[in-house]
Amino acid sequence: MKRHVSTLGEIDAAAAEWLARRDAGLDEHEEAEFERWCAASVLHAEAVARFTATWAALGRPRRTGSRLELLLELRRRSRHRRRRRLAVAATSLALV
Repeated sequence: MKRHVSTLGEIDAAAAEWLARRDAGLDEHEEAEFERWCAASVLHAEAVARFTATWAALGRPRRTGSRLELLLELRRRSRHRRRRRLAVAATSLALV
């Protein structure tokens, strides 16, 4: 995966790609290349750290057994947003 990345978006994309590949399994050569890429710039290392933290957080509900609670909370929030939108639309209509 030798390519020149210069913008933050490109760095983030490369970091995400590296982490996905690492999750699937890197051989020794790829692992060394990944380590060189991380060491090449503080921005690379920061992007990897940021994506690693996000990746871990996304897996946490499944690992801790709280996945169902998270899904229920997301549904509750979705219903709340829908009711609020309906209330705003009804109020707007009443004002008209």
